[in-house]
Amino acid sequence: MKALPEAQNSPDHDDHHTMRAFNEKVHVRSMEEMTHQQVAGELIALGSDCGPGEFHGFVVARAALFGASEAMLPREVVMAWLEVSALSDSLHQVASSLYETAVESLEEFSDFDLALLLPDDETAMDDRFSELTCWCNGFLEELQASQSSNDWLMGPDYQEMLSDLSQIGQSLAPVPDSEANENDYFEIIEYVRVVVLSVATEAQRSKMRLR
Repeated sequence: MKALPEAQNSPDHDDHHTMRAFNEKVHVRSMEEMTHQQVAGELIALGSDCGPGEFHGFVVARAALFGASEAMLPREVVMAWLEVSALSDSLHQVASSLYETAVESLEEFSDFDLALLLPDDETAMDDRFSELTCWCNGFLEELQASQSSNDWLMGPDYQEMLSDLSQIGQSLAPVPDSEANENDYFEIIEYVRVVVLSVATEAQRSKMRLR
């Protein structure tokens, strides 16, 4: 598994170098209250085909685009993601908690401690990378749904970054356990986080320009 290059052409890339101080090896943790396995259980109980990685990708994309301007995650939005006609209060609370955490981690003066909801480090590398591909696909799908009202996403820098995420999302090759693949995996996660922050930053700038 080959790591993607750093997002050198992304907006404000120089500022992103400080993210390395966040953790030399990106710490992939679950949300404070919810683990990957717990979110998977909620989705299975609902009968949804959506996995926790893809679901969190949806959540983070919306948080990046709307931020604090959306006080609560609309129930109908979650239902649309999951393609269901009814949503349990429990799963809506889970989605809302994940959304609130994502929004807080993407705020202007936050430490950008966004963690992708992925399997823990004890899980086989192939399974972890597979779930990362699902995360990227969920993130991209939500961005594409909002692209008409966020035309800045069509800019060359963003198209390049989103193309990189699409490449990750389409990867089907098995990824065996190895130290090299482990290092590449964490580097790719860091790259994904840079893309998320770039999107969130430009979304906020776009809102300011419209005021």
